[in-house]
Amino acid sequence: MRLFLGPPAAPTTEEVLRVYAGWMGTHPAPGLRLWLAPTTLESARLTGVLATLTGGMLAPGIKPLYQAADAVVSAAPEPIRPLSRVARSRLIEEILHRGSFSGRFRLLTQARGSAGGLDYVATALEQFAMDNLTPEELFDQTGAIGDARISELARAYQDYTQECRRHRLMDRSARLRYACELFESGAAPGGAPEMVAASGLDRLEMLEARFLQAVLRSAGQWAAAFTVNGPEALASAAAGQTATLYDGPAATVRRLRSLFPASEITWVESRLPDADARRHALDAIFRDPRDARRRAGADQRGTGIVVHGAAGLQEEAESAAHRAKQLLRSGVPAADIVVAARGIGGWAPRLREAFAQAGVPLAVEGAATLGQTAVGRVAALVLRLATDDWTYDAVHSAVTLPSLGLFDTPLDDDERRIARRLGLAGRRAAVEWVLNELLYPKGRRQLLDRVNWLASQNQASTDNATADDEPPDRRRERLTSAATLALPALQTLAEVTQTFYHEADPLGWHDRLAGAIATLGYRPTDQTAQRDDEAALAALEDAFASLQRLSEQRRAEEQRIPLAEAHRLVQGWLSRVPLDVRWDAEGRVRALSAETASQTPCEHLLLVGLDEQSFPRPDSAIAIGSADDQLRSQQASEMLLFCKLLATPRQAVYLSYAALDAKAQTLNPSSYVAELERLFPRRQLRTTADPGEQAPQDPQQLRRHAVRRLMEGDAGPLAQVVAGGSSDATGAALAAGLLASHERSHGDSFGAYEGVLTSAEAQASLDARFGPEHLWSASQLEQYGTCPFKFYLRHVLRADPVESLALDVDYRRRGSLLHDAMVRFHRQVNQLIGQGAATSTLDAEAFSAAFGAAIQDAFEALATAPHEAAVAEIEAMQAAAWSEEYQRQHRRYDDKNSAFVEPLVPRHFEARFGPAVASTGEAPDPLSTPEPFALQAGDYRILLTGQVDRIDVGRVGGQAVFNVIDYKTAKSLKLKQEDIESGRLLQMVLYTIAVSDHLFAGQDVAPWRSGYWAVQENGFKFGKLPQPGERADGGVVLAEDWNELVQAVRERVGQIVRNVRAARFPMFNTDEDCGGRCEYRTVCRVAQARSLAKTPDGEDG
Repeated sequence: MRLFLGPPAAPTTEEVLRVYAGWMGTHPAPGLRLWLAPTTLESARLTGVLATLTGGMLAPGIKPLYQAADAVVSAAPEPIRPLSRVARSRLIEEILHRGSFSGRFRLLTQARGSAGGLDYVATALEQFAMDNLTPEELFDQTGAIGDARISELARAYQDYTQECRRHRLMDRSARLRYACELFESGAAPGGAPEMVAASGLDRLEMLEARFLQAVLRSAGQWAAAFTVNGPEALASAAAGQTATLYDGPAATVRRLRSLFPASEITWVESRLPDADARRHALDAIFRDPRDARRRAGADQRGTGIVVHGAAGLQEEAESAAHRAKQLLRSGVPAADIVVAARGIGGWAPRLREAFAQAGVPLAVEGAATLGQTAVGRVAALVLRLATDDWTYDAVHSAVTLPSLGLFDTPLDDDERRIARRLGLAGRRAAVEWVLNELLYPKGRRQLLDRVNWLASQNQASTDNATADDEPPDRRRERLTSAATLALPALQTLAEVTQTFYHEADPLGWHDRLAGAIATLGYRPTDQTAQRDDEAALAALEDAFASLQRLSEQRRAEEQRIPLAEAHRLVQGWLSRVPLDVRWDAEGRVRALSAETASQTPCEHLLLVGLDEQSFPRPDSAIAIGSADDQLRSQQASEMLLFCKLLATPRQAVYLSYAALDAKAQTLNPSSYVAELERLFPRRQLRTTADPGEQAPQDPQQLRRHAVRRLMEGDAGPLAQVVAGGSSDATGAALAAGLLASHERSHGDSFGAYEGVLTSAEAQASLDARFGPEHLWSASQLEQYGTCPFKFYLRHVLRADPVESLALDVDYRRRGSLLHDAMVRFHRQVNQLIGQGAATSTLDAEAFSAAFGAAIQDAFEALATAPHEAAVAEIEAMQAAAWSEEYQRQHRRYDDKNSAFVEPLVPRHFEARFGPAVASTGEAPDPLSTPEPFALQAGDYRILLTGQVDRIDVGRVGGQAVFNVIDYKTAKSLKLKQEDIESGRLLQMVLYTIAVSDHLFAGQDVAPWRSGYWAVQENGFKFGKLPQPGERADGGVVLAEDWNELVQAVRERVGQIVRNVRAARFPMFNTDEDCGGRCEYRTVCRVAQARSLAKTPDGEDG
């Protein structure tokens, strides 16, 4: 019986290997021999080393501790029923459910309904088992504590244990306990082992220690290695005053010494050379600050430890990848490089991305979970779709998932024509656009019914004009066309989820999900994803099968799982069910958990993620005995793990942490890293340089290096990148980006990156595009006058802003619908009282009835979804409430015109000049013409289109006159002449000119007033703006200030047209708050331009 003890860097395992190999050499015949290792990876490594030492002897018997226990239990004469983690969680949930109804549990009642609560209870029960406690012993201890929560956990442990014993169900800890009992009773299958070895078992739970002792007591010979730094450490641990590194292994050694007094202890020296900084660190760390050994090597200038504070988590992962590549290029084999993290699962995606970018092959330890695969997420998503009845975000998630081929099915010829007309790339784009337009909060049936109805209403679009704003009827027409493309995919999706609404047994749910995934056209992105997806489907089947087996083993009624339950189960499995994926580390750098890495010899260890939460890890165990003892044990275990990580690599350990968060705020490293640095002169262990900074390791580093050198004045590296030195095709893009950044941040005038294009090609293109035949609208001209850059984005680049997904009031749509309602209302009024009578002469009751009916009809006609119908109903009620105020407004308006020979009354509605945007289904106003208005604007003659909300006609003296009226629903309306002259408010002047010179051409009708009708304010208003008509000699003439205003407008429109054709769209807006509400605020850098005081030059106007 031999014990090999030594500090963390001592080769104690090698000594055990020597003894074990020697024994096998003298006992070549296969016998019962066993080596207990800490992990599967360490078992494989030891097997390989032993094969080299013994010449390839068969059946070395090296197994991880739990695998060894399972082998013993599975060979026992009395069969057992292994309980998987999935089935165990299900059984615990049923026990909590039963106990909640019986009143046995009160505090744990809520745990059964949440994944986190179940995990808490399951972890507590496992801890009780690993503490080697029977339910009776646990009750004795919890009774002394008097904690109601722990008492309920103890009752849950009792119920769970009884249920498992009743049906011979054994989870992992129960199988370990059974293996202990078999060895302790001498009933282990095959007899007692002749030789037992153990290594790496420094961090043992009570039940694990019991198993080790039972195996060693039954063995003929044994050898074991533990990490204990000399006799002093054994004595300190025995004293038990404060936590020391070696409390755990020292306690195991003391128990073994008491069981085997004749056992021989061999102390093994550290293999670290004196020049290695780790030798001093391991001897001094965590000692009392007054201890002389902390200062003994403080002036040591050795190697072996590097600390790096990275500028964020991603930079930390990239730095590890670059260092690994640097080591590989220096000749270090991949097998001798290990990357480790305390939680490797959380770091795996980041490390995979960084190492792939660096071109370094990486193998990540531990099976991925179901939720880390695309097919696992799809399974959960389709269940969520059915459970939540197609909530918007669930449907949108499905539509935007690239792996679902259902939404990429080919279009037929008719569908392709529709897609081209709508500017949609395919079926997926159509489905997404329809969803975003309808904005259904939820409801499978409602959404399908609406899309089906829209598709049935499909008619050809006449999208042949360049109107700026899309009226509601055109929106509906586009919706009906897009719905024909979207409907087939949504119907298939509905058929898939329809099968989920009935209960099924566990394996039935697996079959449903597998069928759904196939029907949805799921496709993996690459071979690695395909391998993981196959493993995920197998894991999903195993999980459901384990539930079915549990039901059969307990002889329970056939288990029927409803939809909501199936969804909850699969959602919980995403992060808990591991995949059975073969570990392939050949020729790859290995990424391991900290626990595994501490047992894995290598040359270089890159330990990442050493933030304040990594070491020491917060203790989550439930204190049953003394809380102080538990805390002491946990602290000792954490310190030992950190020291073993320092000692494991033969050459060096690289410790890194994120020194900055996403907001560039300083973060601290682990307290253990800070403790380590205090052992050496300030910043001696630190490095601030990424290995890729001096010698770029990959294309990304090459680009960064080139930019860094450029900032230092050396453009050579960047020139090489742009010329093709980079292995990817991003050199030109990098140069363009740098140029854009430079141009935006320098100068006092606008350039190409702020909308002022100087190339002859751009100017020629825009001169042709917005040439003499282009149809201009007043709103286009106003948009340029307000913000040229916004005009550039919308009308030149045709960039579609991201629509808000909030269910909010669409004020533009409300305004368009109100215009439609006013047309309906006034046409009805004219029928009731005749065209020559003033509107206010209609009695109040009839006025209110006609107004309300017009509002209701207009708002209901264009509601394209239930939520829109609800909003329309509310808006209609609000608009109907304006009836009384609108009648008062008309009374005031009519009173002002009462002295005229013929009062001004509404005569023409939505009179249009220029081609119609889309068919409305109603006859156009008699005054309308498809011919655009030819406006002389400065040196240019342009074609203007538009639609006048309302034209009132009357007679002043002997002259027929008209008013041009535009409806506004805003509560506040400010009219300033400077807004007209600057081009920000051109519509009413342009419309008045067009009505006078085009719609009333050849007729003796003069303009009288031009203004806005503010429905929520004071009715018709034009403020202090110049007005067209004034009385003179019993007739009407054009006012002089109006003529001046018209001339200014013509000049400004000409200037706008000239600038557009010259490709000048400066990023300039007089509204300092424009960025707060503009739909293009995410792509406009107006704030940067203002900070540099950039202003338009004279040509930009």
